[in-house]
Amino acid sequence: YSHYFQECYPMAIARQRFIDEQVAYKNPSLGYLCLAELISKDRIKNIWTTNFDSLVEIALSIIDPRKDMLICSSANSTSIPNFNSQHPCVCKLHGDFRYDTLQNTSKELQALETAICDYWKRSLMSRGLVVVGYSGNDNSIMNFLEENIEHPDFISKGLYWTVIKDGNVSPRVENLILRAREKGKIAEIVETEGFDDLLYDTYKCAGL
Repeated sequence: YSHYFQECYPMAIARQRFIDEQVAYKNPSLGYLCLAELISKDRIKNIWTTNFDSLVEIALSIIDPRKDMLICSSANSTSIPNFNSQHPCVCKLHGDFRYDTLQNTSKELQALETAICDYWKRSLMSRGLVVVGYSGNDNSIMNFLEENIEHPDFISKGLYWTVIKDGNVSPRVENLILRAREKGKIAEIVETEGFDDLLYDTYKCAGL
């Protein structure tokens, strides 16, 4: 979408205002509420999202208003060393519509900010990663995963890349899965019925 987005809205401020109109004052769906419950019960610690909205935070405020959550984006990336690791964190990889310069053009999607990239890498050591609703079609995220996948501790607990049932994955994603397997890691492409169904099933399986 990035090419046509830039063609329609050549100025950054126009793109920002368009995103504001699309994502502000939205209500979280069932999947977000289930995700918030999993966060509240410490079953999920970190959320890394390419979305610009605040639906994860809104959902958590509904489910557990007393639960503190860290928000990480380019607006506060210099504060990352001071983050309290005891709190769950949602990191906006492409920016937060409320206060960031958003990454949504082809040029802007080439690379992640260094501080965020380093934080994400540290957070995925000796951890697993479940990818939901992301096609793998921008360089910023895929370059990061490809550059680190062969490190023995990176996503050592498994990589699960979900796709809509009967959907396709890009050759780049398939290659990433193969490289992970070659390093002895669990790496699977998992078909789902969609975000809400996946999170509701996860919520039920967690026995919450």
